[in-house]
Amino acid sequence: VISYNIKNGFFDRDGNNKLRLNKKREKSAQKIIKKENPEILIITEADFAERKSNPQDYKKIFKYPYGVFVDKPLMDRYFGIGILSKYPIIQSYKYTPKKSRWIESSIKTKDKTIYINAIHPSPLNTLAEKINLFKEVLKNKKHPYILAGDFNSISPQDEYDKNELLEGFIKKFNNRKKAEAVVNKIFKRKAIKLILEEGLVDTYKKKNKRWDYTYHTKLSGRSYMRIDYIFCSDDIKIVDSGIIKNILTEKASDHYPIYAILEI
Repeated sequence: VISYNIKNGFFDRDGNNKLRLNKKREKSAQKIIKKENPEILIITEADFAERKSNPQDYKKIFKYPYGVFVDKPLMDRYFGIGILSKYPIIQSYKYTPKKSRWIESSIKTKDKTIYINAIHPSPLNTLAEKINLFKEVLKNKKHPYILAGDFNSISPQDEYDKNELLEGFIKKFNNRKKAEAVVNKIFKRKAIKLILEEGLVDTYKKKNKRWDYTYHTKLSGRSYMRIDYIFCSDDIKIVDSGIIKNILTEKASDHYPIYAILEI
């Protein structure tokens, strides 16, 4: 399984603030996914909804036979989310709660059905909105279960230097007050704590003792956080997990792709 935030669906703003497809970023991501060859690929920020016609065909871009995608205009941000699979997606439900995206799916492998939820709460969500979203996502989960995406939240299991993070956001925003508000919000950590209390396993922490970050890459930013996750139920064996960092992932997006090799 790979989860990957592809930064505005590979679209960047030009000098006139218009969205333009960055083919170099897209091709880099295609090479990454071709090499890693995941059976299931979860993509967040999969398209900008203000592009009302000719949306990106991610099944074609990444060469998957099955896929489900949800995208709906938001007032402030435009996030899409998708699940691509080499196995049939036998059932899926799409949700667009306030400022967020969520897909619930059932995927049929050779001899089992696995239940996968892909999620992307907006950075504009309040902590209460995130917690309510995660409660809703998790209340009817079935096993074996996977929850993955960009959570825009840091884990209580990770240690951070708050002042170092603050300095990164000050450089990003050029505004100390805004940076302090963002960092104080991030450090509440209650959203990921809720997921862990539900008994789900953070696949990265299970196989990696050393902290690492999923955001930002060298493409943009100076604030380093682990905000992308693949969680699974405890009846799934975690063979390996990690964050993919190489020349291609540095320039394809502002997030690194994460992976988990799972036995179900």
